[in-house]
Amino acid sequence: MEPETTVARHDALYFDDGNVALAANLANNAGSVLFRVHKSVMAAHSPVFADMFS
Repeated sequence: MEPETTVARHDALYFDDGNVALAANLANNAGSVLFRVHKSVMAAHSPVFADMFS
């Protein structure tokens, strides 16, 4: 039987009005952290995200 996976929202980087959701797996399969951020902020600070969102 697979162990139950814990999923938690990031304390500071989960915005109710965010329009992009990202998940990151924690080390040792200890669960995942959800981030809900603004696409425009991600694109402004990262050429990789800017390209992905265009």
